[in-house]
Parts: sequence; C-alpha cells; structure tokens
Amino acid sequence: MTIAVDIADDRWLEIPDIEALVERAILASLGKENAKESGREISVLLANDKEIKGLNKRWRGKNKPTNVLSFPAAAPPSLASGQTAPLGDIVLAIETVAAEALAAGKPIEHHVLHLVIHGVLHLLGYDHQTGKEGDAMEQREADILAGFGIPNPYES
Repeated sequence: MTIAVDIADDRWLEIPDIEALVERAILASLGKENAKESGREISVLLANDKEIKGLNKRWRGKNKPTNVLSFPAAAPPSLASGQTAPLGDIVLAIETVAAEALAAGKPIEHHVLHLVIHGVLHLLGYDHQTGKEGDAMEQREADILAGFGIPNPYES
C-alpha cells in the first residue's frame, strides 16, 4: 500500500503529525476491511474550503464547500510485480473540518480520523445515501474509530 499525503494549506500543519494521523486512519480502515493491497495507492489532499468547493461543484454539482470528498479509481486490469494502481483520492478542507470539530466539541484529530476513514470506505465502495447501506457504513466507521479509543460519532 502506498499512501501519498499532499498538504496544500499550511493550516493543516497546526495539527501535530497530520501526515502520520492520516496514514494511521487509512491503514486502520483497510485493515478492518481486509483490503490491504500491496499494489494500491491512496492519495490524500489536505486542502481548504476554496479548493474543495471547486471540486464539489465540478464533480457533484454542489457549489459549496464540504468536509471530505472521495474519488474512487477504476479497478486496474492487472498489475505487474512492483507496480501500483490507485485506489482513489481523498480531499479534506481545513476550515470546514475545524469548524465541525469545534461545533461538536471534539478534538480536530478525532474528526480528521473519522473523515479519512469515511473517505476510505467510499473508495472501497461504501455508500451512505441509502438506509441499510448507510447504517452499515456508519457502523464500520464507529468500529474503526473504537480501535483508536474514539466514541461513536453517530451516537448522541
């Protein structure tokens, strides 16, 4: 598994060891899903509201910022030894992520872990737009977060 983290907004650097935090969330998500594939790559862009708003408008038709976007890659036809193929890309926006963490009264690190896990599950094909499938995705997120000692974000 190859993980590439690109920090496009320096405000992300205010979170201690942000790259390691993102990597831990990805590896925990893939481990829980038994999807640790050596020949796959996930790219994460730590951006801002302006950048994610443009992506959200272009790809989802929504002209507003959001906390996280996921862009699954097409399945590779086959990989030669040593080659990597993208699993997909995840983008997070610092202003929205920080505001949500503050509003929920939780550490930003916990919210980042949650959103990266959420993004990875989307890359693996999970969808939260329907009831049963949404419930299953939320439960997977809660299970993975529990491994970090973080309470279920969906419980009040």
